[in-house]
Amino acid sequence: MHAPSTPVRFSAALKLAAVIAGLIVLLVTAGAQYPVVNVFTGGILICGLLLVAGLPPVADFSARILVRLDRIALAANLKEDIDLPREARRINLLRIALGLVFLWRWSNLLPLALMVQDDLVSYVTAFLAVLTGVCLTVGFFTPVASMALLLGAIFSFDLGFSAGTLGTHVLLMANLPLLLFPAGTALSLDARLMRSRGMLGSMVRGLYGLVGTPSMARSRIGRLFAVISYCCLCLYSILWHLDDPAWLKGYANLQVLSGFYLSRYPDFFQWLYHAHPPIAIALSQASIYMMMIWEMFFSVFLFGRFTRYYVLWIGAIFLCISGFVLQLSYLPWVEVVFFTLVFWQDWWLNVGGRRSLTVFFDDRCRLCDGTMRFLSKVDLFGIVSPSGLSRSREQVAAAGLTEAEVMEDLCGRAGDGKLYRGYDLYLELTRRVLLLLPAWPLLLIGKLTGLGPLIYRTIAARRRRIFGTCSPSMITADDFRPVHAADIVAIPPRLLWPSAFALAYLFLLICYVVGTLPYGQSLWLKHPSTSVIYAASYNYGLVPINVFNKQDLAMENNFVTIEARRADAPNEEVLLPYLDRNGRRLGWNRSDRFYFGNSVLLRRSMIEYHNYCFLDADRHLRIFRPLLKLAAAQGYVAPYKVTYYSIPRWDYAQIRDPAHKSFVPYKVCEITLGEDLTVKSRTEFGPVNIPDTN
Repeated sequence: MHAPSTPVRFSAALKLAAVIAGLIVLLVTAGAQYPVVNVFTGGILICGLLLVAGLPPVADFSARILVRLDRIALAANLKEDIDLPREARRINLLRIALGLVFLWRWSNLLPLALMVQDDLVSYVTAFLAVLTGVCLTVGFFTPVASMALLLGAIFSFDLGFSAGTLGTHVLLMANLPLLLFPAGTALSLDARLMRSRGMLGSMVRGLYGLVGTPSMARSRIGRLFAVISYCCLCLYSILWHLDDPAWLKGYANLQVLSGFYLSRYPDFFQWLYHAHPPIAIALSQASIYMMMIWEMFFSVFLFGRFTRYYVLWIGAIFLCISGFVLQLSYLPWVEVVFFTLVFWQDWWLNVGGRRSLTVFFDDRCRLCDGTMRFLSKVDLFGIVSPSGLSRSREQVAAAGLTEAEVMEDLCGRAGDGKLYRGYDLYLELTRRVLLLLPAWPLLLIGKLTGLGPLIYRTIAARRRRIFGTCSPSMITADDFRPVHAADIVAIPPRLLWPSAFALAYLFLLICYVVGTLPYGQSLWLKHPSTSVIYAASYNYGLVPINVFNKQDLAMENNFVTIEARRADAPNEEVLLPYLDRNGRRLGWNRSDRFYFGNSVLLRRSMIEYHNYCFLDADRHLRIFRPLLKLAAAQGYVAPYKVTYYSIPRWDYAQIRDPAHKSFVPYKVCEITLGEDLTVKSRTEFGPVNIPDTN
């Protein structure tokens, strides 16, 4: 196939540039927090498009870059052994998962956030965030939804509600393969619309015609970009850890797990530390050093056949702990999607037909026919091959079955010749077909108790009488074979979009490696004119993070509670659902607007203070104002009693007697605030200058 001429490429580039520019205008008009970052992020993409389309040497250069990137991806074991239709289903299944996680996060964030941000800009921002998530999930104009995430997830959506979080940075890394592949050509409304003749169908075909048809190489390069961004995050993180005593001495994990603020089970880890300090310290040190090795050599280990498993297993353990033991907002669930998107290359994908299962069925039974049609919808990767009795008597005999057996039960034959009948076949199907996997434990319990086979036999023996008969089923293996909408409608294999995207990404990657990665303070922030380079890299997942170090660990030591009376019970003072008297998070902190935008900010603002009995007009008042506004919206009335608490800091590894370590906070002072945040009274309970007990 000949490459498109320069005028054709330039026309496509202008159309894509118009889409990007339209998204920028929409986000800026809706009140983006830093519009210059939106403009710059989109601007480098537009420049890349115009350079690739208008200058053949640039197009040739970028094509060679893509080839070399693909070789690196193959060397890093980011290869696939499945065909393109299955890969399209794999990526788009994870697109749906990513969209659902995104929507779940915003469904928790918005109800409380919009009580305190009830202006038009906030409502428009909320609408755009939800619309982006819905379009990504259902696959409606999916490339545009992915571009909207790239341009607006941080500097429009998150910062619009003071809810910036590491979870969004990892989400943008997971978005890179979706952008480059591109997602939307399977398991989506776009895939259906591509085959329609209406105006929407024409628009969708035109959109995918601009970004080009998916390919295995584009999948690998997209996942390589995601891995590079994650490796940069790990490298920046480990540079901070190597300067942190809690990490070098190995007690950071113990401090996080035993703290009330970040841990779900602090009481257990506090007991473990008090009762068995050597065990607690040893477990903490072992886990922290394994994690440091994982972060430092993440990129290198991917190239090894066995070291790659170290990356996967340490990552899996971290995801389990962060999801079920710690409280990290939606970060662990985004990382589950990210790691699955990058590393899922075998299980349930039917690589080489290893999980294939031929199912023989009574094709004149209406229930059997319905069962096979249901399987054709949920079997995404072509595992089941249907074989109706009327047309496959020879295959039935060759499998070692009789017609009577097939008339009595659904029967299946695996690739290794093993036979499954009746209830056992259903159990095996739930083990092999990914979307049926949640039913496998239930069917297994049914088999172990004997109740499942009993119910199955009761229905199977009466199925024709209950559900009736039909003409011979017309379902065939073609109904199970994965198809790819981009192939059906002949979307051209255009390299304009991946070439321009690669140039933009590599430009920001070089800027990150040169100006941000080696430094605690990015060089790009030293001059206002270059700070936009630093910020734009965030949109590609190239982010400097400083988490679980001195600052995050010290947040446990200082916090506040807020008490007030309800309008309907003026004689009873109650604790607002913000933090309890141990510093545990309560209901309001389920919204990232109040967790990251208030709770975390307030705790961090108290780290360097030794006198808590005052309000800092520059830092504290803007934090308390939305809290008290939310309290008023939920029926609480002034005055509000703000109580400051403190827990002395300890060096877990050096303390002589762990039994003396107290996790119980003590009151430092109380401040009574009026509705206008004026201080009505002030009471001190303990030493204002809190000693460091290390």
